[in-house]
Amino acid sequence: KATIIPMNGRMSFEASSNINITISQYSFKRLTFVLSTSDYACGGDLLHMRGSVHQVVRENDDECIWTIRTTPGNSILLAYGLNILESDFCAASYLEIRKNNSTGSLLGRFCRFKHGPKSIMGAAEHIVSNETLWLKFKYFAEGNTERDHAVDIYFERVNGGPTTSRIIESPLVVERESTIWEIELEENEVFLFTIEYMHTLWSNPLKFFKRQGDSNEIIELREEIYGFNRPQESSLI
Repeated sequence: KATIIPMNGRMSFEASSNINITISQYSFKRLTFVLSTSDYACGGDLLHMRGSVHQVVRENDDECIWTIRTTPGNSILLAYGLNILESDFCAASYLEIRKNNSTGSLLGRFCRFKHGPKSIMGAAEHIVSNETLWLKFKYFAEGNTERDHAVDIYFERVNGGPTTSRIIESPLVVERESTIWEIELEENEVFLFTIEYMHTLWSNPLKFFKRQGDSNEIIELREEIYGFNRPQESSLI
């Protein structure tokens, strides 16, 4: 059962089970589905554009591991709330966040009480990562059984934007028709690039623009590239 709500020419709906969508006519030019999930599973890959994870209190000790993946040139926003008993050196219950995997750079181990936001946009502060995030929630049941949610995690993928990455790849999850990356060059620097793989429609080429200073005005289109499987080396000044 789903509730459908019209919103500015769009429709949004909420459902607690699987959603089946049948397209019976083709009177539209483009149809886009954007999913935001609330997940209560203990661990797994979080694959949507944005969503939340709510781990409820259990009677037994537990350990949950989640992964939020991204590609070079794109990033992840993360916020969290904790409602667990604090321990010395976070040795009992804790939320641990690393880059990439269990041996990646540690971004923090947290065990102090913290109010969770109602949404990712309502968070007072975010953890920002341009690499895949690996999260582990270690739960020690003793002393926590009278609580409700033990941890709340909110995330959103950010595609494109300013980047210092030397490698740029298309986003894993696409919400808009186009993705724009910004690369800042110092005066008299030259931008060199190599395309290792590309597969685009002729109506949607890869474009390179030049912009001067802090202005949002595009000065000139420097190059358009079409096609697929086309290794190419070039430079833009």
